[in-house]
Amino acid sequence: MIGVRDEIYNNKPYCPVGSASQNNTKPPLKFSSETNKDINQQPQPLRTHDDKSTLWMLIGYGGGILLGLIVIIFMFCCKPLRKRLYFFDHLQEMHYDDLNSNSHSTNKIIRQTKLGGILTVFFVCFAIGAASSLIIEFFTNNVDEKKSLVATMMVSELDITQINISRLVASIIFIDHYGVCINQSYEQIVPQDFVKCSDNIQVKTKNIISIGGQILHQCRQFNSTNKFKDPISNCEIQIYASNENISILFPDGSTESEGSEIEELNNKPQISISSLFEDAYCYGIRAQLETSTGIIERQFLNNIDKISKRTVLAVAQNQPFKGNEASIFEFIVAPSKYQSTDNNNSVGYQIMSHTLSPGSTAAGDEMHIKYGLETVIQLKQDSNIIQTIQTSRQKPAQFISNIFSTCIGYLSIFGGILMIIELIAQYRLPKTISESKIGSLRQNLFRPLQDDFENQQNLEIGNLSNNQTENSSNNQTRIANHYQAADQEEGDQN
Repeated sequence: MIGVRDEIYNNKPYCPVGSASQNNTKPPLKFSSETNKDINQQPQPLRTHDDKSTLWMLIGYGGGILLGLIVIIFMFCCKPLRKRLYFFDHLQEMHYDDLNSNSHSTNKIIRQTKLGGILTVFFVCFAIGAASSLIIEFFTNNVDEKKSLVATMMVSELDITQINISRLVASIIFIDHYGVCINQSYEQIVPQDFVKCSDNIQVKTKNIISIGGQILHQCRQFNSTNKFKDPISNCEIQIYASNENISILFPDGSTESEGSEIEELNNKPQISISSLFEDAYCYGIRAQLETSTGIIERQFLNNIDKISKRTVLAVAQNQPFKGNEASIFEFIVAPSKYQSTDNNNSVGYQIMSHTLSPGSTAAGDEMHIKYGLETVIQLKQDSNIIQTIQTSRQKPAQFISNIFSTCIGYLSIFGGILMIIELIAQYRLPKTISESKIGSLRQNLFRPLQDDFENQQNLEIGNLSNNQTENSSNNQTRIANHYQAADQEEGDQN
């Protein structure tokens, strides 16, 4: 394979990416490929629970508005419903007093208007949307989480020398890899998939135990390009456990004997990956570690245990790795203790940060004919522990109370809107259609109200006329009876 690696810079061989040879050369060329994305990604605070209260609230409001508009458009398009729109008004008690009272009577007259029907429809739609969002949030997001950082020595019941987790996946990408990193029997079958690694790729682990299983590794080879669009080959080695019961052993730092620091450094849990290909010291290196934290999460409408994943990228590129030491990617982890809403305690660890100690080493065979590169992924324990407690935000009684209070609140809001519009209509809008085109709006929205006034007034006038006629008739009858009685008395005397 002939590429940019074989070019000469100032009459000296150099590596375009990753490590550099023992010669004093300038930094390598800038590397650009699909494997270069998320280079500057830094560890973010781990959220064991995503708060989606705002999301569900926006969904409720948006759903209420959309549903209300659809219903109103349908009612206006349907002529029978459009004519009887005021029948849907259930806000009678919230109409403006002056519009709902008779000037000739002190008794309040309750009426229905088309405007009240429209606002009633919107109220019902908003109430349905808000209630739905509260119900979904109660079953999926009813978790209040509190996180604190506590000194490890204060949590006596936690064994910090051994942590059991259910997932550990580490991977190393050798960029601009020289040679085929997969087993030759797979070269023409599945070149892009993970398969058995070449014999020149070696993986060793220390203080990382797969209980009842073993730590396995596999490789895949894929192509990309550098900044000059030259094709280069990359090799990714993935290390994983064969089961979901993994134990990580940390050295006990209580020993104060001489040389304990060196012993502790050598006993750190680590994964060592070596490439024995020629010119392997020129590789660019990208390390990735993914672990479980043992968090219990509540899924949509179901109580399902889910393992939260944490991926951290540590990229070492465009840096000359010199010396006789391995390139060490050290991930600093903190023990994590969780107490979930289901009273299910679990322990894992969270990756807090990472550091890089670049170097190059000869990882060859006993005859030192080949010179390769050794890379180490190492775990270091933080002096603090992350303690997370999850509790329920609201009890069922509180949940039901929130639904009723929300509906009553919306009722008050739309009732207030109705009163304000009617107040403006009473004093600001023209009274007849001839005064302005706005008068047609008044007629359409308040006509049933005005008709009720006219009907009520006509009814009262009719009743008054009937009463007057009846009284007059009664008076005439009494006068006639009086004269008749007087005549009869006079006749009796004669």
